[in-house]
Amino acid sequence: MDGIAVALSSANGEFAIADLRIVDKDNNIVYSLANDTYLYGLSDLTKVKTQYKAFIDDDFNDNDAGLGYAGWKFDGKGKFNVLTKNDEYVPNKVLTMIVDEEHKAENPAIIFCNAYAPELFENGPYTITGKLRVDRMDRMDAAQTPTVGMAGKNYNVTNGWISFADVLGETPSFSHNSGAHWALISYYAYATVSVADVVIYDKDGEKVFDMATMEDEDGYYKSGSTLGGGYISLASYMGSRQQYLLLSNPEPVEHTTADYTVPVFEETGIEGGVPTPGPDTSDPDTSDKDSSTTRAAPTPVPRRLSCSAWSWAPRPWAWP
Repeated sequence: MDGIAVALSSANGEFAIADLRIVDKDNNIVYSLANDTYLYGLSDLTKVKTQYKAFIDDDFNDNDAGLGYAGWKFDGKGKFNVLTKNDEYVPNKVLTMIVDEEHKAENPAIIFCNAYAPELFENGPYTITGKLRVDRMDRMDAAQTPTVGMAGKNYNVTNGWISFADVLGETPSFSHNSGAHWALISYYAYATVSVADVVIYDKDGEKVFDMATMEDEDGYYKSGSTLGGGYISLASYMGSRQQYLLLSNPEPVEHTTADYTVPVFEETGIEGGVPTPGPDTSDPDTSDKDSSTTRAAPTPVPRRLSCSAWSWAPRPWAWP
């Protein structure tokens, strides 16, 4: 493989890479670890492709020829993690899917666009915003890789709340499909997966669903239940013993549109080998022009690859 490689070879230990950038001869950043949108929200990089394929061993392919995966020729023994330090998000309405030894289901889901409810989705394509959090991810089947999938991305434990996003960091969109649901799905995992403050907009930008206005009572729900007037369906493609818990923040907080986008880390090129300072971003005016609140957007911070972890702030109110 041509290029520069950083590796741990024939050794026990750990090393970390933070804020890696590749800059061309014209001082343009052609790759940024901090702003690699595919890495947003991910934690286990054992077999994860990056958007710009900076971390690739060309000799390593898994099943599909030509697919480069992040990291190394993985030997199945080490760990390769990514951590992004984000501001703690305080949710207002949380729906948690719980799959454990007593509530087992191989492929449980939270369905946001039900294939059998076309009357709810006649003005697509739709966009969906919200927050996702995975707090447990343990293997259920030795022959399967546990994961949580949504919008073309697979997640492990997320180390906090992350925004709904596709591989390019864009707000996910969908249209009604009579042959398939649009959903968040857990695959062969004992997992605790939460979504919060979900809002769905139609093609005209009109809000058609908002978790904040749900009239469903807080409490536990079984597979087969529907919430939010049918916009959320609780189901499973295999197994049905999973349970769901809906909870509301007793002290709701206000959020802005920026709270539901992928944070962007401000950076520039280099001069003489020293990073040039970016614009002054202290105390920016992040007021949401379409909202009555002026809550500041989360401050983007660097991303690093490592096997260690940051400590996260305790939850301001409890959910599973």
